[in-house]
Amino acid sequence: MNLTEDCLVSIFQNLHNRSDRNAFGLTCRRWLHIQNVSRRSLLPTLLDRFAHLSSVSIAGSTELSDSAFARLKNLKSSLQSLSLYCCFNITDDGLTLVAMQCVRLLSITLYRCNITDIGLEIIANYCKLLENLNVSYCMNITDRGTN
Repeated sequence: MNLTEDCLVSIFQNLHNRSDRNAFGLTCRRWLHIQNVSRRSLLPTLLDRFAHLSSVSIAGSTELSDSAFARLKNLKSSLQSLSLYCCFNITDDGLTLVAMQCVRLLSITLYRCNITDIGLEIIANYCKLLENLNVSYCMNITDRGTN
């Protein structure tokens, strides 16, 4: 019960044996939910299969969580554009993974993502080439910024 959702997703994603992945959801309802969410997330599959993508656009993926970005290290030299339109579960933690791994980003859309001023500061510190940033309807961003 003490493991976070992101931790459980990471464990599930590291199960490579099909029977282990199927058995994962039999543990309890919470683990079944993690199994179902992980199977519905297209991003990890895309990142594994297409390592040379320069642009990824995901709209309305309400099940997409921060842990999906753990695999971005495969794209760090190529990803230039990322659109997370209406991905409500993306937070500063996911944005940190994006910023640290995708330093060549030119454009990022975070429309209605759950990010704060801290996430924006992280993007500013890591993504020095960024030319386009869309934070429309990101309700946790203030005019103050961080200190």
